[in-house]
Amino acid sequence: MKIDDFSAQSLQYIFVNYISRNVKITTDKWRGYSPIEKAYNITQIRK
Repeated sequence: MKIDDFSAQSLQYIFVNYISRNVKITTDKWRGYSPIEKAYNITQIRK
């Protein structure tokens, strides 16, 4: 899915609508993931 910007709000929309809360997610340390980190099983690693 294409998003118009890189805001946490746009990213959160994708997570809520397309990603199960039961999966394990690994991301980079981009701070845009911070607002959804507690709702999802997100592990952030430095690239």
